[in-house]
Amino acid sequence: MWGGGGWRGDSLHVAPVGRDAGESPGGRRWRDLLDEHGKLDKEQSSVLIVICQLDDDTTDLEAQIRGSRYSWQVRVISLEALFKMVALKSATDDPASAKLLRGILIPREFTKLDALLDIVSFVAEDVSSDEEEEEEGGSGSGMIIAIIIILVLGVGGFFGWKYVYLPKKQKQELAAKQLAEAKEKAAADSIARANEAERLRLEAEAKNAKPAIGAIDTLAQRTGHYYVIISSAVDGDLVMDRAKKLSASGTSTKIIPPFGKWKYYRLGIGDFDSFASAQSSADASKAEYGDALWVMKF
Repeated sequence: MWGGGGWRGDSLHVAPVGRDAGESPGGRRWRDLLDEHGKLDKEQSSVLIVICQLDDDTTDLEAQIRGSRYSWQVRVISLEALFKMVALKSATDDPASAKLLRGILIPREFTKLDALLDIVSFVAEDVSSDEEEEEEGGSGSGMIIAIIIILVLGVGGFFGWKYVYLPKKQKQELAAKQLAEAKEKAAADSIARANEAERLRLEAEAKNAKPAIGAIDTLAQRTGHYYVIISSAVDGDLVMDRAKKLSASGTSTKIIPPFGKWKYYRLGIGDFDSFASAQSSADASKAEYGDALWVMKF
């Protein structure tokens, strides 16, 4: 199988299934030794792991190699398949056809399938011409060619899935996620703008709203309540004018007419049951009405 010119001098590493052949340094160590002694060029060589087992289940091994940093330096083949390739090579006398057949064992990315189809067609034509001269061997050669075609399609399908379909699917999922996030953000921004517009509208309404008219009550008799007196005058009209101004701004007032020996009209705000609550209101109202506020019981 390795006879003839043009061979790259790859090393063989035979390992039982169950060992971590994908990460095993055996094959790569032999390649390094051969490189040190000038038997091959490490940069132009690779490792072919030949599996000797009764079944074809090498799933774990293949997964190890695909996940390894050495995936582009290592390939795997079963001993049975290797014997079939040897038989196929023996069936052809064309060195170019043998070179193409050996090329299957070299790690490479078959994104473009032309090279694989060249191998299949070249070997098929060569074997077909040999079949015309030999009476027996047609069925065996056909089986080998079928195996090669299946191998080519399997490798091509894997790389198509890994390097074409999977990245495209991931890109589509990322685009869909970004679109959903953009829509969600746009909806949140729209709600925030609506809330801000409503807040500004309410503020404008509150600012432009006319205050309610305050009530003006003239106390004809004693109530026993406490009132905060903000002004007093002998002239009742002056007190009424002040009460009307406060009423226009929404403040209700109480007018206490002269009583007993007192000849003054008094203008009060609030209506309290206790002196303490009236005094507390008076202290809070000094900023608006001045410091000359006092509490009166009437």
